[in-house]
Amino acid sequence: MTISSATKRNWQKLAPNLGDKLKSRANKSRSQKTFIPLERIQNKDSVPFIESLFALRERFSIAQIMHALCLNAIDKSRAKEPLARRFLDEYPRVSDLTIVLPDNFDKESDLLGTIYQSLLSEGDKNIRGSYYTTQKTARLMLQELDISSGEKFLDPCCGSGIFLLEAARLGCSVVGNDIDPIAVMIAKANLIAQNPEALHYPDVRLLNFLNPEERKQIEDIGPFDASASNPPWGGEARTVFNETASEFFFAAFDLLKKGGKQNFLLPSSLLNVAKHRRFRESALKEGRILQIRVFSERFTGVQTNFVSFLYQKSAPAEPVRFVRSDGKTTDIPLHSFELTAHKTFLPVSREALELLNQVKKKGTLSLVNSRWGLGIVTGNNQTCLKTEQTDELEPIYTGKEIQPYRLSAPKRFIRFTPQNFQQCAPEALFRTSPKLLYKFIGSKLVFAIDNERSLALNSANILIPDVEGLSIYSVMGLLNSPLFNALHRMLFKEIKILKGNLCQLPLPRLSPEEDTALTEAVKAAIENPDREDTVNRLIEDLYELTPQQRLLIQSIFQDNLWNPGNRQAL
Repeated sequence: MTISSATKRNWQKLAPNLGDKLKSRANKSRSQKTFIPLERIQNKDSVPFIESLFALRERFSIAQIMHALCLNAIDKSRAKEPLARRFLDEYPRVSDLTIVLPDNFDKESDLLGTIYQSLLSEGDKNIRGSYYTTQKTARLMLQELDISSGEKFLDPCCGSGIFLLEAARLGCSVVGNDIDPIAVMIAKANLIAQNPEALHYPDVRLLNFLNPEERKQIEDIGPFDASASNPPWGGEARTVFNETASEFFFAAFDLLKKGGKQNFLLPSSLLNVAKHRRFRESALKEGRILQIRVFSERFTGVQTNFVSFLYQKSAPAEPVRFVRSDGKTTDIPLHSFELTAHKTFLPVSREALELLNQVKKKGTLSLVNSRWGLGIVTGNNQTCLKTEQTDELEPIYTGKEIQPYRLSAPKRFIRFTPQNFQQCAPEALFRTSPKLLYKFIGSKLVFAIDNERSLALNSANILIPDVEGLSIYSVMGLLNSPLFNALHRMLFKEIKILKGNLCQLPLPRLSPEEDTALTEAVKAAIENPDREDTVNRLIEDLYELTPQQRLLIQSIFQDNLWNPGNRQAL
């Protein structure tokens, strides 16, 4: 079907690779796994309808399918005729495809967006960082903004418009934009179809908000009273922030009026991972952090935990409200964010801060001068690892065999050929005795002594301590203790046990007598696990902890808020 030049220009927004003829088949060379984001489904009857649309990909592009759905959504609504007509002028029909939405269309908050997410391949969504927010989350985040009718609201990467819809229902004047032309079309259709009383055509623009020249279009409309968004996660920005979500956050913040608020959905890694330190430093300096909320749910197909970050354009002030995934609330003093080298955001109580400060007074040493090694990365475990030992094979430990203080019997064997491995530490590190092996992935610090010059796979790393006045046994006892597990959990919130974090743990300066006593207690615990409690009590006595502080350590040690799973693999 040959199309006119005018129609071609309009549709080039939706399908940038269109030639003189519309694409009629999906590009199967890029086809990957697709799935329905069930967290966005509010009526189970919607699932069969969405599944029925997958077959259309054989004959129609996603743009054509979504266009047909948008037109039907507007037809089924009570939208004002001028708005519907203008939408058709902007997105004219270019195919004979007609799709009738189910009768329960109005029971879904954003069926169009859910369908679009279902049709996109997993690869496309990962590349774009495009995972749409649920109405429940968007509504909660808008409530926390406490915006009023008539205020000006911005979503700088609006997707299908769930935040715009919620803000419009509150009577706000909404402005949105996105880099995805299909998402922009869906957002406009949603705002027309779901707001039949609307008088103005939706102000949703196709532009790159991170491009300063394009962002001027939005700057001319501002300043804004409020902003909320779920920006793309994980992309590398070309600025000091090293992450697109951070870049969106501060670019939107610049467009707020004085006293304005924004609430962004962000990956929890922005709160604690070292490479995101600039985000945290800027957040502490540029405005006021009002609240951080942890969510227990995840997006389908995404393993990343996320938080909402409520922020105000005003001077920094105490305290920061921290809302756990179970709804419990803690007020966090700002100075708690200065306790680590990377300005980790710590959801800890004042009692926990007092404990940290007390430990730091005693802990004037560190592991910074120690030797470290990564376990072997074979490149092909199935080929390299064997389940039975022969004369040419030797044992290799994985994280699974590392228990506190001791190693279980190895279950894998390997021929040590460093030249064939993808990555291998110097052999001298493996052959050192004694040395410590520790789990690289886990919700706890777990260190064991190795006296056999053993090999380790990449789930088990090497530590050869060099700490003034502390034996290797004393270091192992400290690192295995509930106290140091609690410190690590409070300070870093990581399930990866990273060298940089371990080097920040404050080790105590002990007298020769104290080191000897701790060493002997640890050696006894190696032989008899029942003696581990003796080691733990001795360590707590060294730090002169109160009974209340000892109970606090146990509660932190057992808290799984930031450790959703112990993902251990070979």
